Amino acid sequence: MLAETPELFLRQAARGVLSLRVHIIKGALLSTLTPQMSRYYGVSKNRVAKTFNASFKVLWAFSLPIAIGTTLLAGPLIVWLYTEEFARSAIVLAILIWALPFLNLSSLCGSVTTATDKEKKAVRVYVAAALLNLVTNIIAIPIWGYIGAAVSTVLTEIVALLLFYAVLHREFPLTDWGNTLLKPLLAGLVMAGVILALKSAPLLLVITIGGLVYALTLLLLKPFSPVEVDLVLGLWSSLRRKMGWSVSR
Repeated sequence: MLAETPELFLRQAARGVLSLRVHIIKGALLSTLTPQMSRYYGVSKNRVAKTFNASFKVLWAFSLPIAIGTTLLAGPLIVWLYTEEFARSAIVLAILIWALPFLNLSSLCGSVTTATDKEKKAVRVYVAAALLNLVTNIIAIPIWGYIGAAVSTVLTEIVALLLFYAVLHREFPLTDWGNTLLKPLLAGLVMAGVILALKSAPLLLVITIGGLVYALTLLLLKPFSPVEVDLVLGLWSSLRRKMGWSVSR
């Protein structure tokens, strides 16, 4: 075996927390985006580019604070959800959670390749990512165990995102790096400072205050343009219908 059984249990505990990410919401969002962008692609590539940019910004702004907060609170989260017995898996969770933002963004890019008739190039990306994950696991797990496996997972997601963006960037480049990446990062750093200052407080209180601080800071920084807000609201309406959240009276 590549890793000892106790290490496997620790990694599974960390993955259990990671699975709390909103798979359903992300899946519904992407399944909403794909047909919309497919329709736009035959009419206006500019509309596809704007939708891609706005969606990329939303997913990054949504995923980043989860990654930062989980890294800082990995120990208390593991103990709260499991027991002290699994406390050693906190380091795995702190690393593995960083797969979340890159996985969300690479999933978005994958949906865009499907919507814009680039499936063959997408297959190459998936194959390359799978091979990378296999090779890095073979190398890392015997040396570093479950920590090596976590690093391998994050590295694979980062490379997959870069490969997908290499496929898309000529036709659909990200046009506003400051608002897309830097402002959410700045809001995340402010949130991190608050979390570190309150780390001895009850866990749920720290999570609540940290989330509010991030949201308010991001609102003050205004990363979204009015056009992007309209696009996001339109996607939100479609998402609500798909998720069954709209209630007809």
